[in-house]
Amino acid sequence: MLIKCLVGDPSGKSYGDVAFLEHHNLLTNILGLNSSRWAEGWTQSDFELLCVDGHRAALSEWESCNLGAIPPNSIMTRPVLTSRVYDFLMKSQETLAATQSTEFKLFESHQYGESDLLFKDATRCFVHTSHMDYRSILGEEFYAHLEAVFRCTRSDILEFCNQDVCSIF
Repeated sequence: MLIKCLVGDPSGKSYGDVAFLEHHNLLTNILGLNSSRWAEGWTQSDFELLCVDGHRAALSEWESCNLGAIPPNSIMTRPVLTSRVYDFLMKSQETLAATQSTEFKLFESHQYGESDLLFKDATRCFVHTSHMDYRSILGEEFYAHLEAVFRCTRSDILEFCNQDVCSIF
C-alpha cells in the first residue's frame, strides 16, 4: 500500500513524504486505514494533495488539484501474439457487452468481494493503440508534466519509450 509509506510504522519510522496514486486508489486506501493496525488513528484529514502550481489542497479537491488525466493502462504482448490477444480481448468485450444477462463482468470485480481482479474496475473498454505513439497514449498534459519532472531529474525513460523494446532484449 502506498499510503503505508506515508504513515510509516508504529515505532514512528517514516518511509516517505510523497505518494502518487490515482484518485480512486487514494480514496480506497484512505478508507482502508481504519481496518489496518499499522494506521490506527490516521484519518483523511492527515493527508493533503500537492498541486501542480505549488499549493496544497484537501484530498476531496482531487478534481482541481492533480497532475492531469491518468493515462490508460496498456496490455503489452510480443509482436507475434498481438493480433491473437487483440482479437480475443475485443471479442470478449463485444460478447459480454451484448449479453447483459451474463453473471460474468469483464470489468467489475465487486461481485467477487474484491476489486481490480482481472482489469481495473474503472475500465470502460479496450481500444487498439498499436497505431499510436506513447505521447499520444499518455496525452499532452501528462506528457508535459512528465517532461518537466525529467528536466529536473535526469532519466532515460523518455528515450527508452521511443525505442522498439523488443530489439533491446
